[in-house]
Amino acid sequence: MQRKNLTRSDIELGLKRLSDLAKSAHRMIDIAVYGGSAIMLAWDLRAMTNDVDAIIMDARHTDFVRKTVKQIAGENNWHEDWLNDAIKGFILNPRHLEKLDLFPESEDGGIRVYVPIPEYFLAMKCMAMRLDEEDKQDDADIKNILKMLSITDPEVVFDIVEKYYPQNVILPKTRFGLIQLMDELKHETVKEPGFSPGEDR
Repeated sequence: MQRKNLTRSDIELGLKRLSDLAKSAHRMIDIAVYGGSAIMLAWDLRAMTNDVDAIIMDARHTDFVRKTVKQIAGENNWHEDWLNDAIKGFILNPRHLEKLDLFPESEDGGIRVYVPIPEYFLAMKCMAMRLDEEDKQDDADIKNILKMLSITDPEVVFDIVEKYYPQNVILPKTRFGLIQLMDELKHETVKEPGFSPGEDR
């Protein structure tokens, strides 16, 4: 099946269905969401994403979630791994999270959704930055988070990254790429729509 890009409404629909099915099974499931879907759910800074990168915080629920995710995919004609835990290889422990108030909690169960705090998410995105790839979505995500946090000084970003990652794993190309990206952002911010010399009014 061809993979469908998911909007924020799609993600909320899928998670709401997952929550309802968890309630029916009398399970309370904590889910940490990362990547583009976290940006969409927490800050509405992206229009769509390929899938939902998530970690089930209690492994006892993993099989239930995988089975339910496939059921929801069939109901909506989505790819069967529209929500997956492939990112877990890059996250040693879910941490530095904040809870989103997406669904009311219930004694019957459901799901609780968490996303990284903005600073930690910025650090993760900087560490994942690839200078040689044509896909510039990570760059756009970093720029949007920088604007949201009102950060204009690269040294402030380096301090944030070093808060969460050992200094010796931060590659020089990451520092160079971030400086270049922030310079681009500075010029983008300076540009304002309006009359240009030689342009007809």
